[in-house]
Amino acid sequence: MGFLLAVFISFSRLLAVPGIEEDYDKLYVFHSPDRSIEQKLYVRFTGRNEIGYKLLVTREDCENELEGIAKSSGGDGEIDEDADGNAYMAVEYRFENPDYYLGIRISEDKKKVKLAYAPNIDGKERCPVVANELMYSE
Repeated sequence: MGFLLAVFISFSRLLAVPGIEEDYDKLYVFHSPDRSIEQKLYVRFTGRNEIGYKLLVTREDCENELEGIAKSSGGDGEIDEDADGNAYMAVEYRFENPDYYLGIRISEDKKKVKLAYAPNIDGKERCPVVANELMYSE
């Protein structure tokens, strides 16, 4: 019986094509009011002071994908506000490379995220990230 179960599990793994949802712990989503912009942030909590992320931005006329490892300073949390003006504690993770800066502020309960974003190039982008808007976990 144990052998058959091991064969079944191995065979199931061969058939399963891992999707992005399986590679990350949390998914946060933002939709613009007119639904012309969808932004998804996949987060993998990889260590005490770092996360892996994949950010997908889809607009009517373009798509953008950013991926990397963001790190926290490990200090005190940050204070953010939700849509109703209620304050909540958040941990900020940062990523910077020659192309862009990304700050990811995740609430302590891990239910919401706010992004800070700035391109490091000429300031113009083909498909910009939506920053300073709340994204909620699904």
